[in-house]
Amino acid sequence: MKIPAFNQVALICDDPELAAQLSVALSTKGTYLPVLDSPRLARPDAEAEVIKRVNALADANPKKIILGGCAERVRQCFDNHVPASKLKRVDTASDQWLALEGIHLKKGAPLRVSRKSIGAGLLLALRAKRQLEFADDASEVRYVPPSAAHLVVCEDGNALTQVIAANYAYAIGAGLQLISTPAESLIKDINERFYGATENRHASTTSILQGLALEMREYLKDLNLIGVQSITFITSGIPWGFAVQEMPTTWCPTIFCSSPRTAAT
Repeated sequence: MKIPAFNQVALICDDPELAAQLSVALSTKGTYLPVLDSPRLARPDAEAEVIKRVNALADANPKKIILGGCAERVRQCFDNHVPASKLKRVDTASDQWLALEGIHLKKGAPLRVSRKSIGAGLLLALRAKRQLEFADDASEVRYVPPSAAHLVVCEDGNALTQVIAANYAYAIGAGLQLISTPAESLIKDINERFYGATENRHASTTSILQGLALEMREYLKDLNLIGVQSITFITSGIPWGFAVQEMPTTWCPTIFCSSPRTAAT
């Protein structure tokens, strides 16, 4: 799988719907648009929050950083780290702003998508270069087939993570499938059994791991692997790739998931 180049623009945004609309406008084929959440400035380690994002931006090295719907204090926190000329605050994905930036979308009705499956809807909009319209009563789309042989699998519990997953899938020509975010109790149970397998004196490590793989595969029973040769999982804490041993997989935790390019194999 070819690693895409970074887009010349990076996006910092906490509103998933605005992030999706801006993604359609800013994304370019064959490049990855980095999407980050804004620093959580109310935390005791607020400066560390800023530095994390500054480091991620340094990796992407964009010419412009769009602050989507961010408060002025978010812009100010980057003053000592990023040249002011690189930063631009945007509150909407308005046609007027897009035109001023020389950005033109295809004319026609926006693509109407469900808020519950924002990632899959975004990927369809990116491919069609159409703007998005969100509706609670729109039909859910949870699977978009790949144009290449790679599939990005993303848990549905965090809408902004879905936006990140869709941008990554678009950059590499991958498909996207949403899966239900498991309960915290299941995440804890699987990880405790997985990482404690070697300490169990009542069963062999092999049998424990085989059993876990079967349980995890059952959870992924609706995964569409037609034409798929490799997978990236963007998930909240379970190494799902262990259950799909017939092909290469990578895993990127959803925590501060700004760039699946760096996912561990």
